[in-house]
Amino acid sequence: MPISIVQAFQTLKTNLEIADLQAETVSARQQNVRKVVGDGLSVSDSFLTGSYKRNTIIAPLSEADMLRSSFLNQGIPQSSDV
Repeated sequence: MPISIVQAFQTLKTNLEIADLQAETVSARQQNVRKVVGDGLSVSDSFLTGSYKRNTIIAPLSEADMLRSSFLNQGIPQSSDV
């Protein structure tokens, strides 16, 4: 049975959406990266960009396009400062 254009686009949209568990996993991973970088370096500012930030990640989820840019303070802390 033929489907309408609206139904076809709805099916396409549904097929491209990532599952809630996948979204939670990507979120947890970017937070972990942020924590590791922040714990190891003296970060004055940072921002997130990519499909994760824009909410445009599509399925199947093989990787998330995520870039965390960090701006470091003047010096990198010595091991005794960390």
